[in-house]
Amino acid sequence: MNHPMTLRLFAFLILVLPSVSSAYNAQKCFGFRTKHAWLRKYDYKYFGDSSMTWKACTQDGITKFSTEQSSQTCTITTDPGVTTTGNSIGGLQCISSWGECSAIGATQRLQEREGFIAANLPEIKEEIALGKGDYLSVLTFLSACNDGSEQVFADEMQKQYGSLRYLKHENGAFSQAIDGVIRSHPQLSQTCL
Repeated sequence: MNHPMTLRLFAFLILVLPSVSSAYNAQKCFGFRTKHAWLRKYDYKYFGDSSMTWKACTQDGITKFSTEQSSQTCTITTDPGVTTTGNSIGGLQCISSWGECSAIGATQRLQEREGFIAANLPEIKEEIALGKGDYLSVLTFLSACNDGSEQVFADEMQKQYGSLRYLKHENGAFSQAIDGVIRSHPQLSQTCL
């Protein structure tokens, strides 16, 4: 890396990253909101996004899945441990920048990722090809990945380099491609936003 690029990355890290909080993780937030449940233990696989529920449906079979999802959906809305404790605290966290249910930090990261990619796309692509580097680490962070996902993110981006190398960042194309890689990877889809 040459000196101006290092200074630009350093300035970004100093000015932007301290203001960003931890990433929103829907599964952790669900666990936090249901941990004091009185009536039963709730399983996130029946409440997650469509890819997660489809996976649960194919694993459990349609009858078991439908029965369990209906049962959990009915009881979660009347469970005092979920409707009072978990939802009130989780709701407060959602509009703040702290806790398992904080959505503000993740949203801010994704917005800042757009500017970071626009300013550093050639360096990001170079480090994706290498599978390591400071720009790739920052991209991992700004993609709202949890701690511990950095190497998996770097490895998967490197595997997908062929499809990323010629993309420009016009209309967010590069970010959309990164999001597609994250969504299609079993671990990253659970650890990144």
